[in-house]
Amino acid sequence: ERQGKLAQLNELVTKCNALSVELQKYEENDPELFAKMEDYMQLSKDAANRWTDAIFTIKSHVRDKFNIEEAKLNKEFGIPNDMDYID
Repeated sequence: ERQGKLAQLNELVTKCNALSVELQKYEENDPELFAKMEDYMQLSKDAANRWTDAIFTIKSHVRDKFNIEEAKLNKEFGIPNDMDYID
């Protein structure tokens, strides 16, 4: 009887492990996970746009105060000429 129960236990453990592996495959398609990822992407996008706005504000101030051409300012500070907000 004990041997039968141990065999049944091993069978159930094996089945449980197989189901866990299958469940991990489906976790990648979890709607809640997608919603969290979209929230994080929006948060990151907003943060990048805040930094971009700050850079544009500083560039404007320096350009106006010190009468420097924007192209020269970009070159001196390593700012790409095509820098823009993320849509």
